[in-house]
Amino acid sequence: MDNPHQLIPIGHIGRPHGIKGELNTYSTVEKEYLFELSQGEAPLFLFLSIDGLAVPFRVEYLRDKDKESFIAKFTRINSKSEAESLTNATISIEESLLSEEASFSMLFFIGFTVTDEREHIVGVVTGVDDTTSNILFTIRNEEGKEYLIPVADELITYVDAASKKIGITIPEGLIDL
Repeated sequence: MDNPHQLIPIGHIGRPHGIKGELNTYSTVEKEYLFELSQGEAPLFLFLSIDGLAVPFRVEYLRDKDKESFIAKFTRINSKSEAESLTNATISIEESLLSEEASFSMLFFIGFTVTDEREHIVGVVTGVDDTTSNILFTIRNEEGKEYLIPVADELITYVDAASKKIGITIPEGLIDL
């Protein structure tokens, strides 16, 4: 890893929750993993995009809310009005904190560039179809043509979160259809 402080976008802040500075938070990293990080010995900092800058916020606590979200409380954010100023901010985390144990929802990969086994660009992930037992990436190429590519461990050759790239082995004839 070239830069240990590389920031990886992992979600966004929703509306305030209550009046004490708590925020509804949506993440593409499994929340249980973030909960573990927040309870470690070292303080956890999440970076929020404010006016185009990544500003570090120390996590006071995280707590569960529902399937899609959790509640985040940052130190020095203690009122509803302070929390409102963070609504819709993008959340990022230092890449060095995302170990092999980190699990991501498939939405994390939207915007990633997909390359084939020869490193030719296939397109960009524009959507995820998880309505069937086989999850599919919707990939759009430069000409606007869309492909559905199965998300399967045996087809993915690498994932580089820092450069937002995914390498895949494309089954014969799949993108020729």
